[in-house]
Amino acid sequence: YPQLHQRYRMMQDPPSMSDDQAQRFIVETSLLSNTDLSSFFDKWGLFSTPETLLKISDLPPLTQPIWTTDSNTTFPLPMPVQKYIPELAHILLDLTAYFSGPGFSVDQQWFWTFRYELTKNGNVVAWVDRGQCVNCTAGSDGPDGRMYVHYHISIAPGDLWTIQVIFDRVPYTWKSSNFTPLLLSNVKGLFADEHCRVIDPRVEQWSINLLMLGLDMKKTGELAVRLLRRAQSLYLRTIISCIETGYSVVNVTFVDIRFRDYNYVMTLGSVSARLLRGHAHDSELNGNVWKIPATVGMHETISLTASPFSIEEPFVLFKVTLSEQQLIDRLAWLFTDATMTHLHFYVDQAMIDENYERAQGSFGNSSSRAIYLSRVNIAQVLLLKKTIAKVVRTADSLYVYFEGETFKNHNYKLFVNGVYAAEVTQGHAYYSSVSNGTWSSIGKFDRDDHCEVSWDYKDATHILYESKRADTLSLSSEVP
Repeated sequence: YPQLHQRYRMMQDPPSMSDDQAQRFIVETSLLSNTDLSSFFDKWGLFSTPETLLKISDLPPLTQPIWTTDSNTTFPLPMPVQKYIPELAHILLDLTAYFSGPGFSVDQQWFWTFRYELTKNGNVVAWVDRGQCVNCTAGSDGPDGRMYVHYHISIAPGDLWTIQVIFDRVPYTWKSSNFTPLLLSNVKGLFADEHCRVIDPRVEQWSINLLMLGLDMKKTGELAVRLLRRAQSLYLRTIISCIETGYSVVNVTFVDIRFRDYNYVMTLGSVSARLLRGHAHDSELNGNVWKIPATVGMHETISLTASPFSIEEPFVLFKVTLSEQQLIDRLAWLFTDATMTHLHFYVDQAMIDENYERAQGSFGNSSSRAIYLSRVNIAQVLLLKKTIAKVVRTADSLYVYFEGETFKNHNYKLFVNGVYAAEVTQGHAYYSSVSNGTWSSIGKFDRDDHCEVSWDYKDATHILYESKRADTLSLSSEVP
């Protein structure tokens, strides 16, 4: 808990919405323990979103029932940092290392207090112990308050170099020549977005393999390794067009012939089938469609894994029970088409609530529950947008034009740059005004400020509008 508190104190942009705070808590605790804890939080009704699962799916899975811990039974997790060292996080954040040049630098307040070691292929070859240098020199080269350490050792290609910080005789590796800013930048280049959630469509398997050569893929605590595993998983998903489940057969349709470069295993309850580099075993392959015949029980798990030859551990691409998949498929009745951009006219709040309640106790798998809830959330937002005709954002104000009187049954809030600014609760305005169905902000803001209009319902927050610029946006789900 002290480590977790410190992570929150050092956050640059902490979440302000209750939903975001809950999801961030799942991510932070998982990163701190180097374990995907989504299954633990599932036990207490705190369900991960697809975005959260993506952030932590590249961590090792939780294999012990830690939710059964009591005074007599405990399940220790192999945390990267076993005890709270207040200075460690600050030093690791501050330390800068150069493996193509002469050394590293650290703030003076940390230089004189701790021991730093330079290792070459696992052997300590230079160190600084509370300011005393061996096989290196140190000096303050400028007014920036930093100490610069220069090695007296030649750096050859192929050698493994690390910088370690020593606390109570325990080394904590901060920088490695296998983990460079350039390498991390190249890994991030595999994604189409800054949050590393979408794989770049131009990525090919060979580019992922090339980056894997420079990393120890078993070190799942390193950011570059985690992101590269995420890229591999996302790339494998681009090869699959769709998966159709039924009582007696499961069909996997591939996008193109790339599937012939991988090994797939489909598990249907106690039965499994394999597709090894395009050759089907205990199944059939017709063109790009892999057909697996089997009798599947409603509560038996259907899972699909894929194994690239560059990584030993297979990637789980699909996992669901037949009953869970049927619940997910039933949500299509809410929408007019597969794009999920418009609701059928008969969808109301009672129907949405019923689908939310159905998620309780109906899902045993985090990923299938997340998919289900994400689609219900889409329906919820589309229904809520029917209460708003349009939003007009000027350079310094915001106006929300409500549709009819339904808004008086709901609670809306305005956030500017993540900070609460105003609200309308059951038709009554606070720090703003509402007249003739138009909600007007009072506080002035700049043209480029980030504005969000959200709706709170049953401990959940839904974003109905957000913008960083002056604009006019129609929100009714019936508007094309």
